[in-house]
Amino acid sequence: MMRHTWWAVFAAVAFLGCDTSPPVAPAPGGPNTSSTSPDPASKVEGKMGPAVTLTDAEVANLKKLPEADAKLALEQKICPVSDEHLGSGDMEPVKVTVEGQTVMLCCEGCKETIEKEPAKFLAKIGKGK
Repeated sequence: MMRHTWWAVFAAVAFLGCDTSPPVAPAPGGPNTSSTSPDPASKVEGKMGPAVTLTDAEVANLKKLPEADAKLALEQKICPVSDEHLGSGDMEPVKVTVEGQTVMLCCEGCKETIEKEPAKFLAKIGKGK
């Protein structure tokens, strides 16, 4: 009987692992902090919720836009209609003006939607009235 008990303990430790080390506090900036800090232009916090971080590829795609459009897109980060990251995918972001606010959309297809309910979508990116 005793032999079966030790075997069960051994199997459980082997399967689940045994970590007797004390818990380690996460590094400043959270558990996903790497040794290289991200481009400050790739991170934003605001009314749209938790920080949005663009990938290096998304930032590179946005930097291909005319300078003023690139700046707007890097500040905004997401399409207020689709919630997609600007600069992701194959489509170039589209600049539109609704209710006097200039915003970037992920694609031409989102233009009609934001024009129907501008307040709802402008509020998502902190530009609502």
